[in-house]
Amino acid sequence: MLNKEFQELKAQWGTNSTEREIIIEKMKENLKSRNNGESKYVFEYTNSKKIVDIDACSNFPEDLFEIDGDMNPMGK
Repeated sequence: MLNKEFQELKAQWGTNSTEREIIIEKMKENLKSRNNGESKYVFEYTNSKKIVDIDACSNFPEDLFEIDGDMNPMGK
């Protein structure tokens, strides 16, 4: 369910340039929810053992998409 929500936010990112800051915040909240409420995320699959702070990501939207991609194999 949270993964589907993120995919919807991702689609909005591509089509709604006026609300990107709001969409980014929703993406961050979604990812943290999928990460047990934690901002610190440890990659398990795509970039083994890389650690990022979801709240501190600055390369948007690529950083958030990368985290989402790593979470997908885990079914979060």
